[in-house]
Amino acid sequence: MASMNGTIEPAEDPAEQDRRRRRRGGRALALLVPTAVVCYVLYLTSDHGGRCVMTGGEACDSSAPTAWTFGAFVVSAVLGLAAVAGPEGWARVRAVRGGIVTAQISAQAVMALLILS
Repeated sequence: MASMNGTIEPAEDPAEQDRRRRRRGGRALALLVPTAVVCYVLYLTSDHGGRCVMTGGEACDSSAPTAWTFGAFVVSAVLGLAAVAGPEGWARVRAVRGGIVTAQISAQAVMALLILS
């Protein structure tokens, strides 16, 4: 790759990219439960969530089914484990780890949005 001053920089090592993706997947996996807890606390502090708690669940009409939220949580967890536990030396795993981490983070974001909705 050419830099701004015209010199050519060496391409990044594929093994280093794979390690970075693995670390990113591990960090996202470590933040999965805290993300869910923070989103639920934020939901409970809203007007709708407060009414839901005060009425004992009678006023709880979530726009998103709970199964979808749980499904997004499980998908994010499984993809996170796949990203972290996949062997580092295999070329096939190295080729798809970036997609796995992207799908993991997307599922985690969907879960957070479903909790907050």
